[in-house]
Amino acid sequence: MSTLLFAVTGSYPLAVALLVIGGLANLAAMSVGQTVVQLLAPPGDRGKMLGVYGVSASGLRFGSGITVGLFGAVAGIHWSLGLSAAAMCVGTILAGLPVLRDYRRRS
Repeated sequence: MSTLLFAVTGSYPLAVALLVIGGLANLAAMSVGQTVVQLLAPPGDRGKMLGVYGVSASGLRFGSGITVGLFGAVAGIHWSLGLSAAAMCVGTILAGLPVLRDYRRRS
């Protein structure tokens, strides 16, 4: 969400603050994700699982950079970044719906 707001803001101080918030959120999310992978991985495969997690996270970030950059060359960087962030928000909501349904079913 902070990336989407960063893409549409016209205020430099607000943009810097949103980048800091986004960076902190990214750091927290990566740390929590790595912790969950480490806790759920079988002890014998823990190193392999963490390696795959790290490679896939970096690979997805690289792919996003390419798509945002290429689309930014065509449509403009603000539109490219804004649409990418909006797609990520929609994807997160769609991925969370089955979890929410399962949670409500169990309650």
